[in-house]
Amino acid sequence: MSTLSLSALNVKIRLSWFRSLKGKLMLLFLMVLLLPVLSIGLLIYHQVLPSFKVEVINKLMAVRDLKANQITEYFKERLTDIKVLARMPVTLAALTSFEQAVESSMKALGMDEVATMNHYRSLYLGKAKLVDAGDGSDYSAVHAQYHPLFKAYVAAYSFLDLLLVEPHSGNILYSVNKADDFATSVLTGPYANSHLNPIFRQALLAHEQDFTAVTDFAYYDAAQAMTLFIATPIMADSKVKGILILQLPMEPIDAIMQQPSGLGKTGEAILVSADDLLRRSHSRFSKENTLVTQKIDHAASRAAAAGETGVKEIIDEEGKPKLVAYTPLNIAGVRWLLLTQLDPAESFRAIQTLLQWALTIFGITIVIVLIIAVVVGHAIVKPIQVMTEIARRLANGETKLTVAVKKSQDEIGVMAQAFEQMIVYLQQMVKDIVQISQGLAVGNLQVTSRIQYRGDFLQIKQELAIALPNLQQVIADIVQVSQGLAQGNLQVVPRAEYQGDFAPIKPALETALADLRQVIQDIVQVSQSLAEGCHNVMPTGQYQGDFAQIKTALANAATQLTQVMIRNADQDWLKTGLTQLNDQMRGDLEITLLAKSIITFLCTYLNAKVGLFYVVQVDQENKPLLKSMASYAYTRRKNVANEFQLGESLVGQAALEQQPIIVTQVPKEYIQIQSGTGEAVPHNLVVMPFLYETHLKGVIEIGTFATLTEVQLEFLNQAMPNIGIAINTAQSRSQMQALLRQSQSPAKDLLLAQLDIIT
Repeated sequence: MSTLSLSALNVKIRLSWFRSLKGKLMLLFLMVLLLPVLSIGLLIYHQVLPSFKVEVINKLMAVRDLKANQITEYFKERLTDIKVLARMPVTLAALTSFEQAVESSMKALGMDEVATMNHYRSLYLGKAKLVDAGDGSDYSAVHAQYHPLFKAYVAAYSFLDLLLVEPHSGNILYSVNKADDFATSVLTGPYANSHLNPIFRQALLAHEQDFTAVTDFAYYDAAQAMTLFIATPIMADSKVKGILILQLPMEPIDAIMQQPSGLGKTGEAILVSADDLLRRSHSRFSKENTLVTQKIDHAASRAAAAGETGVKEIIDEEGKPKLVAYTPLNIAGVRWLLLTQLDPAESFRAIQTLLQWALTIFGITIVIVLIIAVVVGHAIVKPIQVMTEIARRLANGETKLTVAVKKSQDEIGVMAQAFEQMIVYLQQMVKDIVQISQGLAVGNLQVTSRIQYRGDFLQIKQELAIALPNLQQVIADIVQVSQGLAQGNLQVVPRAEYQGDFAPIKPALETALADLRQVIQDIVQVSQSLAEGCHNVMPTGQYQGDFAQIKTALANAATQLTQVMIRNADQDWLKTGLTQLNDQMRGDLEITLLAKSIITFLCTYLNAKVGLFYVVQVDQENKPLLKSMASYAYTRRKNVANEFQLGESLVGQAALEQQPIIVTQVPKEYIQIQSGTGEAVPHNLVVMPFLYETHLKGVIEIGTFATLTEVQLEFLNQAMPNIGIAINTAQSRSQMQALLRQSQSPAKDLLLAQLDIIT
């Protein structure tokens, strides 16, 4: 008796790979994998990539708008400063006194105006700290009276110099720093060709007291630096009595432009002249001086010079691709362009890495599926090939055969057992049923018995009469289900009544069809929901086997898209809060009212329940002291200090380190939130110092029940520099007023003394 095994097939039925069962199984596995993966890939390409690019552009535009607002506000404050100073009676009095002193000195020295100015130039040139030359002249007396005031003003507002210019001959009667332009004529002197000349002429022709003029940055030999001038007329009785000119340094503009703004390693903010497209700010990437030497000439700068605001992808001067957000600026007639730019490759590196990983995982998945398809196909096809060969040998008359197929409980195992039984039966009655066996071997299910069975063999005939119709029905049902699936009809169901060993076929087919329908329905439902903007949708089906990967991929896609939308919403909330906070800080508010407005807005916007605002002052020993200036929903208690030294308590420690401190377990005795129904301790405490440039200006302390999110903490970090600027401005305004009062008091005493002498 010969044994037929998987490795002992002498004859193989050769079929086309696409027609073979193994080929069909592998194609089915690939189709089931590729369809959902390709759907997810298309979803990522059309939804995630555009959303990520929009987020990068919005961030670039936000940085552009923030820096444009900072530069505009800086010059707005400086122009307001010079207008306020020009309107002060002390400024007009100083100009008049210097003119009168020069006229009296001309008579006393017997010199003309040029010679007289050269005389005082020899006494004061390069001596910015000299208050009185000690020559007993009227000029030195006037200089001693007003020089401390103007010197303190220049130091307080970080100007390079302050000039008082006589309107007729353009002589610089007074300057704080006594640079080389002191006591020379703006019209005919050595600096008549500098950018000081045109701004003097503009102010001289002004008809309104509020007129201000600004020059572009240019190199000024007297200061040996890049500077710009702002000027305004000093008027009395609607006539120009003189010109007040302030000299501004380059450093504040560079500080604004080079302030870190989250643009990465390649990001940069650039200030460019609209007239010659040359840089007006230093580059953060170049150690060489690029100011007024490097030309920024590309599509974005030209569009901004034409008055447009927008975003462009350009090739810069070095041939590198850049993403540029641009806008024009107009500062009192001076036209500049503000550009914020970064390298697109750096911005999109994360999404490119994600795509590379997705492609890698996709390729690995294909290889795994192919291996599984080969293994499963081999396990299914090889036993069928063995049984096919047995049927062929039986059809050829070989009945002494056994089936060497691994026993299993599936349909193939049942079929192998049936073959073994059939061989035993056929060995006993091979001569009587040869023609029936041959018919079955060639697939003819219409074969019938041609002989008359007698005795026990009659039962065989009866069973054959029953088995053949049942087999025909099973095959027909399987064919109609297979054809329905091939045509994409997932609603097809088995219709036949399966009996005996065929019974497991029906529930297996129904289960497979139901699982496939659930997979397709979930893919359609998730895709439609994502397309309609619903980002919380998740697959609902319980997937088995390899289908579980589809559910994971769908859930990951929905989760990533939701995270992108949440980040966009956080950025919108952050920008809105910063804008509203800047609106709260505008205007000439007294520092107490300004502090109250700031702490109230921060607590309201962050849903904080209590807040305190501390400002740096000096104590009697001239040491820095943090004093509570304003609060929100805070009730002062006995034995609780409202002022701290540096390093004292959380407030003092945060100020000393100039770093924020976050406390998540606040002691009961530290601070309380009170209302009409009771009181409670905040669960979280945030202590944030704010600075102006590198100088500590104060500390903000906020208490909340809920932990502040990362975006709320980022909002506080971005808000601190603006708060520092606002507090510094308010303090400077207060100091200027105090200086004015101090300068008026000696003048008043001198006048009273003169009146006493006369009387």
